[in-house]
Amino acid sequence: MSVLSSSTSSDSHLVPSSEPSDEALLTLAEKRESSGGPGDEYEQAREELLRYRLHERHRDFIDYSGLKVFCGTWNVNNQFSEAEDLTKWLQCADSAPDIYALGFQELDMSTRNYLSTYCSERQTRWCELCRKAFANSKDYKVLKTVKLFSTLLMVAVKKDLISEVRNLKCGAQATGLMGFMANKGGTAVRFQLHDTLLTFVNCHLAAGEEKLERRYEDYKDILVKLKLFKTQPGDGYSTGQQQGESGEFEFLASDSEHHAMFWFGDLNFRLVRIERDEVERLVNHGKFDRLLDFHDELNLVRQLKKKPEPQWSRYADMFEGFQEEKINFKPSYKFEVGSNQYAVEKSRIPSWCDRVLFHSASVPCKVIKYDCFLSNQMSDHKPVACVLQVDIAKVNQERRQRVYREVIRLIDQLENAILPQCVLDPGHEISFGQVAFFETYETGVSLRNTGRVPVRWHFNGSDAFGGDTCPAFMRLTPTTSRIDVDSQQSIKLSLSLKDRHIAEAMRRWAEEQPNPVFRPEDILVVVLTGGKHFFLIPQADLVPTCFGLPLAVACRLARPVSRLEPDDLRAAIRLAYRRGSAAATGENPDKYDDDVESVSASFGQLPGFLTEPQPLPREVVRLIRHIRRHHLTTQDLLTDVTNTEEILRSAELLTSTDLMDELPLESIAGKSYLQTLFVYLECLPDSLLPEPGSPLAANLLCLVLDLAQELLANSDKNGVHRDLLCRQLARVLCKDQPAGSEPRQESERRILDCLSRCLSDQPREPRFRLPAGALGSSQPLPL
Repeated sequence: MSVLSSSTSSDSHLVPSSEPSDEALLTLAEKRESSGGPGDEYEQAREELLRYRLHERHRDFIDYSGLKVFCGTWNVNNQFSEAEDLTKWLQCADSAPDIYALGFQELDMSTRNYLSTYCSERQTRWCELCRKAFANSKDYKVLKTVKLFSTLLMVAVKKDLISEVRNLKCGAQATGLMGFMANKGGTAVRFQLHDTLLTFVNCHLAAGEEKLERRYEDYKDILVKLKLFKTQPGDGYSTGQQQGESGEFEFLASDSEHHAMFWFGDLNFRLVRIERDEVERLVNHGKFDRLLDFHDELNLVRQLKKKPEPQWSRYADMFEGFQEEKINFKPSYKFEVGSNQYAVEKSRIPSWCDRVLFHSASVPCKVIKYDCFLSNQMSDHKPVACVLQVDIAKVNQERRQRVYREVIRLIDQLENAILPQCVLDPGHEISFGQVAFFETYETGVSLRNTGRVPVRWHFNGSDAFGGDTCPAFMRLTPTTSRIDVDSQQSIKLSLSLKDRHIAEAMRRWAEEQPNPVFRPEDILVVVLTGGKHFFLIPQADLVPTCFGLPLAVACRLARPVSRLEPDDLRAAIRLAYRRGSAAATGENPDKYDDDVESVSASFGQLPGFLTEPQPLPREVVRLIRHIRRHHLTTQDLLTDVTNTEEILRSAELLTSTDLMDELPLESIAGKSYLQTLFVYLECLPDSLLPEPGSPLAANLLCLVLDLAQELLANSDKNGVHRDLLCRQLARVLCKDQPAGSEPRQESERRILDCLSRCLSDQPREPRFRLPAGALGSSQPLPL
C-alpha cells in the first residue's frame, strides 16, 4: 500500500538480558505476594507480567504504519442543498486521508425517518454529496453507514485498505425522550485494521442551557449500553443488529490491547457562568483559552480531579481518558442561517457544541488539524474536522514468537529468583526443657531471609489445633510478618500448662511418651508465601505435680508427689486410667487391682506410696480447711485478678509438703488459696458432675458446694458476690467441654441457673463431714 510507510525494528533488541534486574524481581515478587502464591490469582498476575513485558518490547515485533484519519461532525439543522460545497471541510488536510469518518446530526427530521429500516432520499443524497467532495473520490469505498433517526455515521476507507479490514461491527443507542426515543443518541462503527482496533462514535447529546446532567446521562448510556453487532462491509444503512449476522455482540466500552476510539458529534456542551456580551467580546479578540478554561462545560468537567466542585463531582468520569486538541477556532454554534454572524437570541450564548475527542492509550495518535469551517452557512452549526496521524500496528508473527519465547525464559528466571529463601535457626526442633504446672516458659527461633526478594510468612492453621496455629497452651509472637532481604525475624514461643492440658500431659508422662507435653500431631507450620513450609516440632519434659492427677490416684497417695518415685507415680496413674477405661466399656475394673505390673513389682500388699481409698484428695482438704479456718471473712476473697506468683507457691506447697501440714498464713493471701482450689479442680481429668458409681466426684462436689454456701453466708464480710461465685463454679463444672463452644455455653447457662437456685445467702449446716480416720488419723479431721 503506497499510503503506508512501514518501519522494521532492529533485531538487536531481541537479545534478552542475562540476569533479571532487581526492579523486575521486586515487581514479580510483589504480584506473587499480593496474590498469595501459586494458584489462579498468581497465574493471572504472571499473565499480566507477560503482557507487560511483551508490550515493553512491542517494537521488536510490531511494524507501525502511519495512516491519516479524518473525523468530521456537522449538525445540518434538517437542511440539504446540492450546491453546498464541502471541499474546504473534507479536503482540509495537506494530503488525502486514508479513512473518512463523518458524523451528521439532524440530517432528516421527517416522521418517516423514525423507522429504523427507512432510508430517506435526503440521507442518500447527503452521503453522495460527501463522496463527491472526497479527495480523489474514486479511491474510496464506503465501509459502513449507520443511522439512528436523524443521526448518521458514515465510514469510508481507501479501496486498497478494504482487504485489511476485519471484524466489522456496528450499532446504535437511543437516549432521547424517556431514555429510548431516537431524537438523541449515538451510532458507532468498529473494525480491525491489521492488528489495531478502531472505533468511531457519532453522537447527539441533550441540548439546552443547564442540561449538563442530561448530557452526562446520554454519554453514560451510549458508552455502557451501545451494542456492536457483527456485520459485512457495504454502504447500506444499518442500525446495529439489523444487518448483523447473528445475535452475538460486544459493548462499546469493551477494550483491547491496541485500540483507538474517536468520539465526535454535537456534544452540546455550553459556555456557563458568563454573559453573552462578554463571550462575544472575548471571541472577537481571539481569547479562546480564557473561555475554554473557565467557562466551557466539557473542560470544567475534565478538570474536576484537579479543581473539585462538589455540585459537579458525579461528572468526574465524563470522557475520562479522552483527549482533545487545543481549540483555535470560534464557537461552532449558534449562527444565523446563511451567515457567519451569531444568532441574535440573547438566550443563545455562542458555544463549542461540535467537538472531536479521541482515546488512544496504546495507539500513537497525532493531531494534524482541528478546525471549524465558516464557509458552510446552511445550518446554525458549522462543520468541524479533526485530522489525525494514527500509527496502525501490524504484528510480525515470526518475530513475535521469538520475543515471546525469550520473555517466557526471562519470567522463568524471575520466578526462580523470587522463590522465598529462608533459613530457620537453630533448627526444626524447639526445646522448652523441663516444664511444670502453671509456670510460663519461653524459647525462640529466628527466620532469616537469604533470598533476593522480601519474604512474607505466616503460621498455618491446623485441624489438630481446631484451626488455630498452635496448641491452646502456647502463644506465638508474631504469627506473620514481612522480612526484607538480608534481614531476619525473631519468633517468640511461650508455653504455660493449665486446666485440662496438664492432665493430658500427666497421662502421656505416665505412659512414658518421649515428648509428654505435646501430642505427636502438635507440629507448628511456618509457610513462606509462594514457597516451602517449615515444620517446627516443639519438645518439653514434664515435672509432675499434684495438679492433673486422676481422683482415683489423688485420693490414695500416702506421700506428697515430689517425694514419690517417678515409676511408682506412673504406675498408679496408668492403673487409674485403665480402671476408668474398663468401667467405661462395661468391664469389671476391679480385675486390674490384681495386676501387679500395673502398680508395683510386689503388689501382694499395698505399696508404701498408696493408702486405702480416701473420700477426698488431701490437697483439696488442706485448701478448704485453711480457707474455713482463716479466710471465710477475709475482704475481697473472690476476685478475677490472678496472682500467678502466689498460686505457684501454693501449688509447690501442695506438691512437696506433708499432707497433714498446715498451709502458711502470712506469705500467701486467702484469695490466692481460693483461686488455687479452683485451678486444681479445673486440672482434674475427672468430671465433677457425679454419675452413678462415681462417689469420689460426688464427695468432692458436695464439699465444694458446702464451702460456697459458707462463703455466701459470710458475704457481708468477705464481699463474695453470688453471681461471680456461680460463674466460677459453672466454669469448673463444665471444664470437660471446649471453651467457647456452643455445648459448653449451653451447659454453663443451665448450671448457672441451678446454682443460683440452690445457693443462698442464708447460713445452714454443711451436709458433708469426713469419717473418722479418713486421712490416716484416728480422729475426724475438723473442716
